[in-house]
Amino acid sequence: MTNTSNDWTTDARSEIETERLGRALASQLRQGEAALGHDITARLRAARMQALEAHRKALATQPADQAIASSPSRSVWWKRLLAAVPIAAAGAGAIFMQGAVSDDGAAEIVDVDVKLLSGDVPPQAFADPAFLEYLKNRAQAPAAKAPAAATQQP
Repeated sequence: MTNTSNDWTTDARSEIETERLGRALASQLRQGEAALGHDITARLRAARMQALEAHRKALATQPADQAIASSPSRSVWWKRLLAAVPIAAAGAGAIFMQGAVSDDGAAEIVDVDVKLLSGDVPPQAFADPAFLEYLKNRAQAPAAKAPAAATQQP
């Protein structure tokens, strides 16, 4: 991953704010140091120097690229997995939607349109719900008579 200018400015701001905080704390400590005795001040200065030296040694022994190299390799697999989740959800949704969509209403409308365009019936008749019911019953009646006719033949 490359460092963008935005990352750099954020890092620079963070360093500047850290520096300001450190200077403010040091100023407060110096003001409080004036009220302390000489022996206490000397012990605090010695402890501060020991802490700074221990910090420098810790920085020197730590490899510079350790945190940068290990971070991306650990987090790549779960980012890829999370990127695949919306794709899988969209695919599953498309499959379930295909089964949920019904063509029953469209088939009835097509039948009415065909009869309207091919018949001698005025278009106002198709607006009447009773006439639509008559057409449905008439379409179902030949289908019901066909099995009955097949059973009557010897």
